[in-house]
Amino acid sequence: MKKFNRTPQRQKEWDRKPKKPSGPPPFDVLMRRFKKKVERDGIIAEVRERRYYEKPCAKRQKKMNGWKRKIKIDKIREEQALEAYKRTNRY
Repeated sequence: MKKFNRTPQRQKEWDRKPKKPSGPPPFDVLMRRFKKKVERDGIIAEVRERRYYEKPCAKRQKKMNGWKRKIKIDKIREEQALEAYKRTNRY
C-alpha cells in the first residue's frame, strides 16, 4: 500500500504569502508618510510660530496669559464638577 505525501490544494493556498509590490511606493503614500512625520515632530507649528519676530516681553506676556487662562479654566471645571455632584448626590 502506497502512502501519498501530498497536502490538499486548499492548504497550499493558505500558505501563500502575498507578493510585495516591486519598486518605490506611489506618491500619495509617500506624501502621507511625510505629512505624518512632520506633524509628529512639530515642524509646522514651529515654522508658524517663528514666521514673525516676537519681542521677549511679548513672549513672556503670552506665557503668563496662558497660565492665567489655564488656572481660570481649571477653576471653572472644579465649580461645574461640584455643582454636578450636588445635583446628583443631594449634597
